[in-house]
Amino acid sequence: MVPSPLELMMRRSDAIPIAVLALILIAICALAIISQLDVSRYDATLFSTLEGEEFARKASIANIALLQAQIYWGAFSAFLAGLGSLATAAGIIFVAAQLRVSRQQLDRDRAYVHYDGLKWLSFSADRVNTDNWGIFPRWINSGVTPALQLECWYGAAWLQHDQFPDFDASRVKTHRTTLRPGGQIEMSPVFLTPAEIVSPSQNLNYCIFGEARYRDIFSPETVRVTRFCVKLMGYNGDPKLDWSPDKNPVNLHFGNVGPNFAT
Repeated sequence: MVPSPLELMMRRSDAIPIAVLALILIAICALAIISQLDVSRYDATLFSTLEGEEFARKASIANIALLQAQIYWGAFSAFLAGLGSLATAAGIIFVAAQLRVSRQQLDRDRAYVHYDGLKWLSFSADRVNTDNWGIFPRWINSGVTPALQLECWYGAAWLQHDQFPDFDASRVKTHRTTLRPGGQIEMSPVFLTPAEIVSPSQNLNYCIFGEARYRDIFSPETVRVTRFCVKLMGYNGDPKLDWSPDKNPVNLHFGNVGPNFAT
């Protein structure tokens, strides 16, 4: 079984405290060795047994040995400091990587509500000629956890080709609900006549837009927002006749325009 990236990161974390402990033990041993360099006792022995030039020579040798020991200790201390810095940097990198993995895991497990397209049905009194087309916007939670305190709404309007809707002015207050993972919400329809589909007003497109606001269990203080905006660009089949999968499979073409995003 191949371990996950999170498991590999947790295994690597065991090496960091072991390395730091090893550095501390090395430093203790080095201090113990340096502490045995009792040069003052050596100087006293020289002073009591030697005189004149011989004493000066021996004292110089002892001083040189002491200076060499201090140099070695300084170099060793610098080496230990460098290892400590490396261990600290490795610890910081590990923590950052662990946070990134945790954040990615939360993003995978969070709720994710987004626009799920449109459904259209023909309404016909005689089952031959269509009186109206009902267009149903849909939402879906494709995340792993429920979407909490979900509020979703939509609007529709005839807009110029380069005009976008005003979401803030069009927002509708709705009741809050919870949407399970994989759950869908099909909104009530908007209606278009066959004439409006076939011969829209000049330079105008029918625009359907909407917004969903919700929270998820991992960050309940954060309000997630999803918006969609589509315009009717064309059609296939004959919208004046009743829809039929074999004889008249009418297909309405909507294109994404303007603000389409999800947080």
